[in-house]
Amino acid sequence: FPLLTKEQKALFEHLNKAYIDARYRLHYAVTEEQIAYWLGECKRLMALVKIACLTHLTELKEAA
Repeated sequence: FPLLTKEQKALFEHLNKAYIDARYRLHYAVTEEQIAYWLGECKRLMALVKIACLTHLTELKEAA
C-alpha cells in the first residue's frame, strides 16, 4: 500500500487497526469509500504478486 500522502497513511493505519478491532468489537464500522480503496490496493498487490510468482516459475523452468 502506498504511503505517500497523509490520506494514504491514514487509510493504511485504519486498515491495520480494523484488522484487530473488527474481530473484537461488534459495532466496528468502515465506510464504503474506505473499502473501495482497500479493495483496489489489494487487487493491485495481487497482480504484483502474480507477476513475481510467474517470473520466478519461469526462471526455475529455464534453470532446470
